[in-house]
Amino acid sequence: MRILVLFLAFVLVLPTSDSTVEAQDPAIYTMVSELRRQSHADALTIKDEYRPMLDTAQFADREHLQRALGTGELVPLSTIELSHVQPRLIGPSPIGQKDLEHQPLYIALRPAAMGMLIDINNRVQHGPLEVTSLVRTAEYQRALMGRNGNANTDVPTHVMGYAIDIGLKFMPAETAADLRRVLEDMRAAGDIYFIAEANQLTFHIVPVPSRIQNFEALYQQTLAAAQAPPPAPAVQPVEAAQDTGGSRLAEVWSWITDLFD
Repeated sequence: MRILVLFLAFVLVLPTSDSTVEAQDPAIYTMVSELRRQSHADALTIKDEYRPMLDTAQFADREHLQRALGTGELVPLSTIELSHVQPRLIGPSPIGQKDLEHQPLYIALRPAAMGMLIDINNRVQHGPLEVTSLVRTAEYQRALMGRNGNANTDVPTHVMGYAIDIGLKFMPAETAADLRRVLEDMRAAGDIYFIAEANQLTFHIVPVPSRIQNFEALYQQTLAAAQAPPPAPAVQPVEAAQDTGGSRLAEVWSWITDLFD
């Protein structure tokens, strides 16, 4: 019995991982609860509006992702530098956690989703916004279904490359409130749908299908601006030097002739 008691005491004082001891701000849970009704409505709308795209928009496997990256159907998140955005590449539940050997394939999204993220980044005042999930394959989605209830959907927008998840778990309440304001403004403008997922503590965001072309255009404009060469420095006009040689010679000649007068 004494040995058992000592063992239990030892276990209880063992240090825990950062993800275990991390305390979420209660305001995050309050915010997610406040958004429950809107999130439920958007979840149903997303299914209705994205279902017609199921047959043509899904990525089946890693080879499909590689081809899509080669053709520009998908673009790496790193294509555009976003000041407030950072992908979760390590730590708890990183992007592509079930296939970390090929993680770069999952740090990608469709140009329209990239344009949407550019718009969000440009509107927020606080960061960082930690992106926790982007594109997935159908294979990857099936692997998630056993432990992630949000993956059990018949319209997987991550598999289509249009969805972005932004984590709330480690986000300061001020940043979360700022992001909520931006998302609600964009939703009211008819640009996006978003779901506050209580179990995973994330914002799941997709473009409204009718706005996909607009977001693609924003991505292309931002990319062109980023790739444009810097403007050449302005060349200041050089003032013509005054030719004083002739007048000086005239003065000298005048002085010489005066000597003989």
